[in-house]
Amino acid sequence: MFAKLFGGDKDKEKKDESPAPPSMGDPKRSAALWSAAPGDPTTATIAMYKRERDAAAGTIIAVSANYTAYGIRGGLIRVIHRHSDAMGLLRGHSHNPQDLAFLAGTDVLASVAGDGNLFVWKLQRADSGEISPEEVFHATWEAKASGPPERLAFKPAAEPGLLVTVSHHGDDAAKLKLWDLRGSPALGPQDLDTGGSDNTCAVAFSGDGAKLATGDGRGGVAVGTLATAAAWAPSRFAAADGAAVSAVAFCGGAAGPLLLTAVGESAELKLWGLAPSPTPLQTLSLADGRPPASLPLLVQLHPPSSTLLLVSTAPGEASDIFAVDLGGEASAGFGAVSRFRSDLPILSFTADAAEGEDGGADVALFCVHNTTVQTHTLHAAQITRDPPPTPAGGG
Repeated sequence: MFAKLFGGDKDKEKKDESPAPPSMGDPKRSAALWSAAPGDPTTATIAMYKRERDAAAGTIIAVSANYTAYGIRGGLIRVIHRHSDAMGLLRGHSHNPQDLAFLAGTDVLASVAGDGNLFVWKLQRADSGEISPEEVFHATWEAKASGPPERLAFKPAAEPGLLVTVSHHGDDAAKLKLWDLRGSPALGPQDLDTGGSDNTCAVAFSGDGAKLATGDGRGGVAVGTLATAAAWAPSRFAAADGAAVSAVAFCGGAAGPLLLTAVGESAELKLWGLAPSPTPLQTLSLADGRPPASLPLLVQLHPPSSTLLLVSTAPGEASDIFAVDLGGEASAGFGAVSRFRSDLPILSFTADAAEGEDGGADVALFCVHNTTVQTHTLHAAQITRDPPPTPAGGG
C-alpha cells in the first residue's frame, strides 16, 4: 500500500531518481537544497468514495483535536469523531462545500459553499455517543450564480468572535466581509476595504489574531492590523506580476511576523518581512522543470513543527508533497525541502500534529483524494531539518 501510494511503479521511480531540486533564495542570491525523504509515510484510510473534481482552491477538509470534517456531494459535510466510531452529517448547503475551517483549539466549524450561506457549528457528542452539532451562527444572502470558490478564516480567539469571508453577494465580485458571530446574523457583515480589488482569492489571520492578510487575482497583497472594519488600513504591495495569489500565511520571525505568499501559476513562494514595510526576503520555486500551468499549489502552514506543507498536482495525475523546514521563530526562512509522492491526486488537504513513536513531532496530512479520504503521516525523521540560509542584507 505504501509503495503504491508514495513510490509509484519502477519506471516512474527511475524517472524521479534525480529530480531537479527546488530553487531558493532572495532577490539577490539563489541556492538549491534538496532532500530525498527516507522511507514512506504511514498511510491510513478514513473513508472510501468517488469524487470527480479538480484540486480545490479552498480547504474542503478540516480537523480539530476531536473531529475530522470534509465536504461531500449535495452540500453535505461528513463529520467523524477521531476517538470513536461516531459519524454524522451536517446539512444546510445546497452546493458542494468550498471552504471549511475549525476555530483553532476548539470544535467550532465554519463552512461556505457559494450558495449564499455561512454556517458555524459547535460539534459535540450527546450522552448516547452520537455526534450532536449545535448551530452557532447561520447567515444567508443572495448568492451570485457563479464565481470563484469562496473562502473563510476565523480570527483566533478562545470563543467564536470575528470571521472573515471572501464571498459573492448579489452581482458583486468576490468581496471581503467581516462577520461578528456574537451578534445577530440579520445585521449582516461589514465590508473590508480591499483597495479597489474585486477578486480577493486568499485570506489568513496571524496566529495571535492581530493581523489579516489577503491576496487577489492580480498578484496584489494587503496586510494590516484588524480590530474593526473601520480601523483596517492595510499596507498594499504586489507579490506577483499579474498572477493570482493562491495562498497567504503568517509565520514567526525574530524581528516580528513574516508573510508567506504562494502563486500556483508559477509554483513559486515568497517570504516577506513586514516591518517597517513589506520587503521580499526569499523565493522558493517548485516548478521542477514542468510547465507551471500544471502545478496548482495547495498550501498549509504547520506552526507546531515549523513546517510549510505544499502539494502540487498535475491534472488527473500524481501529487508531489513538499515539506519545507522554516527553521523556527528565531531564524525563520526557507530551509531544507523534503519531497514525497502520492500516486493518488490530492484535491485538498490539511495538517495536524501527531506524536511519533520516538516522541518526535510528526505531521499528519488529512487528504481528500479522488476515490478516498486518507491520512499520510510524515515522521519527524523523514523531514530534513537544516539551518535556513540567512537572507542577504537589505532584502
